[in-house]
Amino acid sequence: MPLVLMIPTILVPTVSILFIVVMMIIVTKGGNQQIYLFENGLQTYGTLIKKVKIDLHDATIYRVTFEYEVNGQKYKMWEDISSMARLEDDEKEPILYNPKNPKKAILLDGLPAHITVDDTGNLKHKYSFMGYVYLSIPIALIMGMIYLSVK
Repeated sequence: MPLVLMIPTILVPTVSILFIVVMMIIVTKGGNQQIYLFENGLQTYGTLIKKVKIDLHDATIYRVTFEYEVNGQKYKMWEDISSMARLEDDEKEPILYNPKNPKKAILLDGLPAHITVDDTGNLKHKYSFMGYVYLSIPIALIMGMIYLSVK
């Protein structure tokens, strides 16, 4: 095989694998902050103080602002969510905050619908097998790229 044809054959899987690795690092970094809150966060309750409807081309999202209190000090946090149904059912909504930095918080009812909090305060995934499904997608892509590059 001429050298000119071998370069794209080697380059495409290499660039694709590098892209997947970089994306996994970016996603993992943001996820680590949420995991820290899930493992170490303390729960408080917040009040909805502002709701802004944002119309996108094919969807509507809401930017909601909540106010909560930790050790007598008030904090505000905001999130973009796609549905208000779970956030307008109670007067106050549960919030997890970082005890070392209470400005960092996450709205529990803003989590995807398949993630819930049980009676003991633990997070439960409605479909626990989905982690394996999500993991299999990049593995299948990498195996497919390797197969196509050696073929």
